[in-house]
Amino acid sequence: MDYTEIAHLAVKAAMDAGADEAEAYLTVEDYLSLTARMKEIEKVERAGVTGLGLKVFKDRRKAYVTGTGLTARDLKVMARRALDYAAETCEEESNRLCEEAVGTSELTVFDTDLARQDLQTKIDLLLRLEGAAYDRDPRVKNTEEADYWDGTFEKIHVNSRGLVSREKKTHCGLSLSVLAMDGDERQVGAQYQAVRYFSKISPEEVGEEAARHALRKLGARPVKSQKAPVVFDNRIGLRFLGYLIAAVNGERVALNETFLAGKVGESIAPAHVSIVDECDREGGYANSIVDGEGIRTENKNIVSDGVLTTYLHNLHSALKLGALPTGNVQRGSYEREGALGAHNLYLAPGKSSREEILGSVKSGLLVTNLMGMGLNIASGHYSIGASGLWIENGQITHPVERVTIASTVQAMLMGIEEVADDLRFWAGSGSPTFKISEMTISGE
Repeated sequence: MDYTEIAHLAVKAAMDAGADEAEAYLTVEDYLSLTARMKEIEKVERAGVTGLGLKVFKDRRKAYVTGTGLTARDLKVMARRALDYAAETCEEESNRLCEEAVGTSELTVFDTDLARQDLQTKIDLLLRLEGAAYDRDPRVKNTEEADYWDGTFEKIHVNSRGLVSREKKTHCGLSLSVLAMDGDERQVGAQYQAVRYFSKISPEEVGEEAARHALRKLGARPVKSQKAPVVFDNRIGLRFLGYLIAAVNGERVALNETFLAGKVGESIAPAHVSIVDECDREGGYANSIVDGEGIRTENKNIVSDGVLTTYLHNLHSALKLGALPTGNVQRGSYEREGALGAHNLYLAPGKSSREEILGSVKSGLLVTNLMGMGLNIASGHYSIGASGLWIENGQITHPVERVTIASTVQAMLMGIEEVADDLRFWAGSGSPTFKISEMTISGE
């Protein structure tokens, strides 16, 4: 099928039905997932989904409808239904296409090698993943779940202003959660990997890391309640960046529901801290040319040398705050209109090694796991269950669990003393190890 032509026909059907403007977003998805436990395959799922979302605007009213029928008749019915729905909605200035949503673009990140891999090869990969964990140490006794997944994703995004955007991508990955036992003690460790190319998958690396995460928790105990430096492992740094992205969401800012409202242009972190949203990173998992509203993406520093430089805006929040859309609407399946988010998001690495940062801690906590959410986005207050490794005189001494770390995100940002050079990405986000000067640790 010529999916681009179908998208054009959907837009034409909407305009013929009386829309002022219209947009079609068509996705073609095919995916496979495998689940194993104790080296036995428990589940194999394969599915393909093709559908179209049609957005119409009429008199500053909007409606979004979806369907999987793609014949000319189906598209006309969809268009009429969308206009009927739009008539029942409220007028809003942002109910229109972005003026900048024009032009033609194409992005292909497609692995032909993935299509050549048969099912048995993928099953073997999953078994190698588990085997690597069990081979690491005899105390790794059980698997909670081992998963392999892959798929293709194709997007065609067309509007009545002349936008034609196409993307075609492959993705594949592994995740593993294992159980380490020592006497009556049980500890869980997990790791995952998501890549665009099959040749980049590393089952042995993921399996060994999952085992290591579980093993290093054995013998964990709480520590006394105190205030102390806290080091965020690079994997945990991803969570911290997620809090920041929630706080710079333009829709939240417009409603004054975030602690960073009104802070653009102010220093919110030390000068050695920069946080980057990079849409064209070499090999980046989340590379993109056009966002979910049809706006061209661009690289930006959300925080530059400690200064908050921008919020992330869709058209709605941009109009509310007198700004411009930033090209940050993330959109996957045709079933959803999308939400604000970043592309390849990361905390820029520093010059210190991880070992140097750990060595600088006289007495403190290296956080390797977090439990729960813990953030009040309006106030910035932060309190969350944590586990990790205790540091004394620069040396790791014992694992820690059943503690809570607390502060405000404002204080945490300003307290980032050192950033390591070990930037690592998991799918579309990355972080190095970094040290916060002081947090409250609640233990025994």
